[in-house]
Amino acid sequence: MKPLLSANGSEVEIIGHVVAELYLKGLRVIHQMEVAKSLSPSFILGMVFLMANQAGINYALKPPMFTLYDGLIELPFFTRCDENNCVTLARTVCVPAYNEVYVQVKTPHRYNNQEVILEQPPRALSVSVARALAFCKNNKAVCRILNTNPYVVTLKKGLKLAKIAGLIDSVISIREISHLSSSTHNSSSSGERKQMHNDVTAVAKVTA
Repeated sequence: MKPLLSANGSEVEIIGHVVAELYLKGLRVIHQMEVAKSLSPSFILGMVFLMANQAGINYALKPPMFTLYDGLIELPFFTRCDENNCVTLARTVCVPAYNEVYVQVKTPHRYNNQEVILEQPPRALSVSVARALAFCKNNKAVCRILNTNPYVVTLKKGLKLAKIAGLIDSVISIREISHLSSSTHNSSSSGERKQMHNDVTAVAKVTA
């Protein structure tokens, strides 16, 4: 079989073909793929796939988004995930089709007693991970995931499920927000309350 050329110009020997079903945020994509004798990383989307599915990269977004079908599907790019900034699944779980669940994860010691932001890891997963706040205590936290596939997904214990995107170091707690809101409700104008809400929301988006 005719070899393919990699990005650095070296040849990639092809030993077969397979028709693969890909599920991208619930969208089913069928594509004929080549099987390589040796490949690193183990899975690469080539030019044929990218052109056929109108792929693009939107660098204006943070994080930058990999898009398909003229922006219909958006998949974020992420930095590398390792033992210093990843959380792992505490126990094996089965997630039903089209279902959202909360699962317990193990966190690195350095984040104990701190609030962090969890997000999708850089490696491909069969489920989607919500970008959300989590509190780390005793090397544990809770992660929210969604199975957009039409079948049950089993996630094994120890799986790198999410990446810690940053620490929350200057955020008003929910209790403080509630107290502040109630104490100023009668004395503040609607415009002032709206501005206070915008200020709090802006602070909550700041990550380390």
